[in-house]
Amino acid sequence: MLYNLISALFRKGIESPTEAIVSVLGCSSSVAARKLKGQSSFTVSEVVKITETYFPQKEYSIEYLFLPFSKNVL
Repeated sequence: MLYNLISALFRKGIESPTEAIVSVLGCSSSVAARKLKGQSSFTVSEVVKITETYFPQKEYSIEYLFLPFSKNVL
């Protein structure tokens, strides 16, 4: 799960991170949800599109935003 990306989008006032990804990438909601859940990966070009669209001021590093977290890590 990409908690950092999801949280950063919420902090920007975006109520639906899934729909935000759909808007930028032009993919389906199910594809966007799988990517946010970490069930499939973002391509490099997708990462660039997302960060340039929602984080143009470089508030967060790409490494931070796309760091996957697992429920089993603790």
